[in-house]
Amino acid sequence: MRKILFSLIFIGCFAGQVAAQFQTGMSINPFSNRLPEIHNPALTPLHSVPSLSLIGASSMTGFDHHPLTASLLCSGSLVDKLGGIVRVNYDQAGLSARTDIQLGLVYYVFLNKSKEAGGDKKGDKFSFSLAGHFIQDKLSRDDILVKDPNDPNLINISQVSPNGDASAGIAFLRENKYYAGLSVYQLLGTKSTYMNTTWENVRKRHYYLQAAYTINCGGKSEVDIELHGIAAAIEFTDYRYETGISVSFLKSLTMGIGYQSNGAIKIHAGIKAQAWDFGYACSYGERVEATKYTYKVFQNGIFIRKLFNEGRRSKS
Repeated sequence: MRKILFSLIFIGCFAGQVAAQFQTGMSINPFSNRLPEIHNPALTPLHSVPSLSLIGASSMTGFDHHPLTASLLCSGSLVDKLGGIVRVNYDQAGLSARTDIQLGLVYYVFLNKSKEAGGDKKGDKFSFSLAGHFIQDKLSRDDILVKDPNDPNLINISQVSPNGDASAGIAFLRENKYYAGLSVYQLLGTKSTYMNTTWENVRKRHYYLQAAYTINCGGKSEVDIELHGIAAAIEFTDYRYETGISVSFLKSLTMGIGYQSNGAIKIHAGIKAQAWDFGYACSYGERVEATKYTYKVFQNGIFIRKLFNEGRRSKS
């Protein structure tokens, strides 16, 4: 009975996401194409000025405990070629929730400098990042349904579990042109302890491979077309991916469409106003198997970014 009970708790907590093998907080962010550094801080040099970004999204996978995610990301330069990032990420899925505070450093070197005006800080770059994480897992213990509430095996089960971990990433990039990067999270494989000491509740390594290329059409139309994709894998035993295309008009209005490996179609749009960037994304078509029926999932989210010292952008 004890093993069955904790198996059900584990499934409810960590398989609450659509891709059951991906642990809470490790799914692909719905705005990974608008903010690729959310998964790989080594891509921070894509923006030459400090920025502050906010993301909020939800998925109608369940009804009482459907997945939610919220992210705050701050990035900026510390000294020449060295930058820093601070990310606070909150994820909820099923009966589990996770708060992840990430502090990291990003360093880049030039592979080839641009010959255009102000090109002393533009060109092809190789960058890498290293970050530490403070992670707190939370279990909604009061929402667990058990046959015998007085079972002694349920006594003294912690509701929260603080811990630490690390992540790293590398990338090749050029501002407004292309990027390709690989990052890995949960490097140390630490363990959440809020269940039972006999549980093998180890955080597994997750890998993210991202790439994009922008075609600058130029001319009076000033249309840019971006092809982008991201793939995520958990210790190379399971994976999911997303690929799509975005079209930008006058560098102000962006619209795009994408396909996800779970069968969903994503549509997104955004608008830039001076130093502000706003976006909305939704996806539909992901199929979830239930006990007596199958239904499709709708996910939607919003994105806000503020660029600072925008006047320096053309000079940096």
